[in-house]
Order: sequence, then structure tokens, then C-alpha cells
Amino acid sequence: MSLAALFAGTKSAMAAYTPFAGPQAAFDHATEYEVLYGGAKGPGKTHALLFKGFSELTNPNAHFLFLRVDYPSLAEAMDRAQEHFPRSGAVWNEQKKRWTFPSGALYEFGYAETMKDVRRYQGREPSRIKYDEIGQLANERVWTTLLAELRSTDPTLIRQAEASANPGGPGEPWLMQRFVKKCGEDGSRIYVDPQEPTMTRRFIPATVQDNPIYANDAQYMATLNTLPLRQRQQLRDGKWGLGAGRALDELNERMHIVPVFNVPNHWKVWGAYDWGFGHPFSFGWFAKDEDGNVTLVDSCSGHHMLPWEQAQRIQAKAPERARLVVVAGHDAFAKRQAMGVDTPSIADTFREFSIFLTHASIDRIQGLNNFREYLKWQGPDGKTWTPRFRIMDTPHNRDVVFPVLESMMTDPDNPEDALKRDADSDTGAGGDDPYDMVRYGLAFQPAKPHVPIPDHVNPHDPDILKHMQNQTLAQAKAAQKKRQQRLLRMAGGL
Repeated sequence: MSLAALFAGTKSAMAAYTPFAGPQAAFDHATEYEVLYGGAKGPGKTHALLFKGFSELTNPNAHFLFLRVDYPSLAEAMDRAQEHFPRSGAVWNEQKKRWTFPSGALYEFGYAETMKDVRRYQGREPSRIKYDEIGQLANERVWTTLLAELRSTDPTLIRQAEASANPGGPGEPWLMQRFVKKCGEDGSRIYVDPQEPTMTRRFIPATVQDNPIYANDAQYMATLNTLPLRQRQQLRDGKWGLGAGRALDELNERMHIVPVFNVPNHWKVWGAYDWGFGHPFSFGWFAKDEDGNVTLVDSCSGHHMLPWEQAQRIQAKAPERARLVVVAGHDAFAKRQAMGVDTPSIADTFREFSIFLTHASIDRIQGLNNFREYLKWQGPDGKTWTPRFRIMDTPHNRDVVFPVLESMMTDPDNPEDALKRDADSDTGAGGDDPYDMVRYGLAFQPAKPHVPIPDHVNPHDPDILKHMQNQTLAQAKAAQKKRQQRLLRMAGGL
């Protein structure tokens, strides 16, 4: 095929896609390294993703990789490609699930939900990665590992990772941290990595109102308008962070992060520690006031650090009284044999640095329920109160601990537990270690269920005071009776 015919074919295929003015056009022209498009149903995300950068397929070095979370969900995008790509002279290979364009450029379809899936694409060197409905991807590490495959030997090609998403899926927490919070809910900021200026991110929000076809479809709009409230806010309005699927759905930055303050000397203080080397260790120190309210005062972490290095970091972070009782996971007490000699446990090493570890309660389900009780700040009747667990606004608490807590999801195989997330062993990113640390810390002082006093109850009512007095007298009599019985038993034994 001649070059002129090739360009004519590509132009013919592109005629099938003219972006709508507004967010869709902004997405089509975006050149940032990572771009997330969407926020609701209906703005034409899949079509925009399919055709973004299409004119580059006249370059023989172009290689596009279009992904979804599983193979069956690719059907819609593959059908659209089947309708439009042959106009450019592209030929489909069913076995390899890819189109080859006359220039030699490739457009491949696949799926990636697990790290095992990602290995299928190692060495492919796509110049563009397109992940449709990435909100269904629970594991951020799959995305970041795919980014390592994004490359080309041709400097004229734009290397870009593009994705679309709706709020409410299992990937919502990490997408919020990676895109929405970094770029603003309105997409007004371009995020630039402070260490690597070329690593830029952009979030382009859009709703069904940005697609004139669906916006004028009364039946489609009626379908969205009659969804349950939370789904309506997510899928029609593009609202993020409404809690569907989150393990700690009452966690709220406005309610749970407080300014730094000095901890009074009479408050109960302790620490919590989650061991890690291949994944980061996490340490935090807590303070409890007279009313049973607990504050995470500060925290620290580290990756690929030896036990003594971790102990030194903790010493520098926490005062002495926060190191006298430190609850820790059971792996911190394990001893291992080397050449027939017991090697010291983490607890043994820490003791040399005046950090005294004790066994934490490690029951995951009970620990999650206790965590939720501490976070609770609203009742089913809409009434609110001050939560009994809050987090001081220190750099490490805000930038490391809070984002992890906010991103924890329920385990789809065990909805009573939080989904376990392992960190990247190379970078230390993406793990749930701060969650385990806070869970240990709160389990050390279990929360009592919050029982608000109804408005119609007057605590100074004479009948209520009389009842409370009778209860106190009854408890005192019972205690006196027990003392007398104990004295009689002692006398009988003489």
C-alpha cells in the first residue's frame, strides 16, 4: 500500500471518531505520561481511549496495548475495532489478538488483573498502554508494573499510559490517591513527580452531560437518575470517595485529622509496630485521654532496613514513654537458628535500644471491627459526634499512614476482613503495613461501643438519678459480700 493510501485509510478510520468538545477533546489532546479520563458513566470513555493517538499507527514503530481486567470484558472495544480498523487496511490475528496496520504498527488487546497477567506483556515495549475501566483493578502494583513496559526506540512517538474509570470499583482508593487527590477533583492541576519531572499525571473528569448523545437520551438518563443514592452519585455525578467497598468507610480527613498538639503527661501512651524488611516496617505511637479517646501522635517507616536500623529510627521519632510498651505482630518474637545457634529475635534487638515489644492482638476481623468502632462519628439517624480515634497532622501521618488507611478495601472472599495487600519488594510501595500497625495499636485499648444519649432523656431527671444511685449501692453491696466470703475462706484455711 502506498504512503498516500495508508494516510487515507487512517484518516477514514479516524472519521469514525470526532471527540466531543470539552473533556473528551481534552483527553484526546493530553500529552502527560499518565492520564485518567472519566468519573461517571456515559462520557464516551471507551471510544475515546480506543482512538486516542490513532494517527501514530502510520509509524511502523507504534505499538498500542489495550487492556481490561479480564478477557470477556474486552468484547465491546474489540467489536468497535472490528468495525473501524479495517478501513485503515489493518489485519486481525485472532490467535495473537492484535491488529497489524499496513505500516507494520501493532494494536494489541489483552487483560491484566494480577501480577501473573502482567508477565505476559514483559518485553513487548508498547508505546501506548490503554487500560479501560481501570477502576475494576484492585491492585495498583499491576498498573505501576505495566508502566515499566512503556517504552519505544522511536523518539518521535508519544509514550503514554491512558486509562478510564468510574468511581465505586475496587480500584477507587488507589486511583483517588494517584490521580484525583494529586490533580484535584476538577482536574485543575497537573501532577509532576518531584524526583522525575517527566513523570506527569493528569485527571480529566467527565460525566454523561459531556456526551450530547446520552445527555439527550431520556431513557438512559432515567436509568441513571433512578439508581440508589450512592450509585447515582458515583455513576451519574462522578463523585469519588463515597466508600463503596472501603474497609474503613467512615474514615474522613475532615473528621479524623487534627492539628498537632502536646500530649499531656498524664495521658496513657504506648507504641505499635509492624515488622518488615522486604516490605516496609511501620511504627506509630498513641495517646489516650481520660475519656477513652485515642490519638495517633506520629509515625515512621522504612524499607530494607535491618532491625537495629529500624530501632534507631524509632528512637529518634518517639519519646521514651512511648517505647516502654510497644505492641507488635508475632513475627517480631520469632527466633531462627543459624548454624545451630539461636539468632536474636526482633524483640531481643529492640530491647537493646530500650524499645520493649509485647505481643499484639492479631485477630484481623476483631481488629477491623474495633478500628471501625473507633472511627465511628455518625449514627443511622444522621446525628454526628467527635470520633474516638484521630490522627495528628504530621507529615508521615498525612502522607503515608492516612492514604493507606483510606485505600483499604474489604476482602471480596471474606467481607468481614480487609483485603491483604503486599508491598512491592523493590520499592516498598503499595503495602498495608501502616494499617496493620494502627490496628495493633487500637486493639491494645479496645473501644467501647458508642451509645449516644437520646435527646428526650434528661440525665438530671430525679428518677434516672435514683436508678443510678440504686445501681451504685447494689454494686457496693456485691463487692462487700465478695470480700466477706474471701475472708471466711481464708479463715477456714488457717
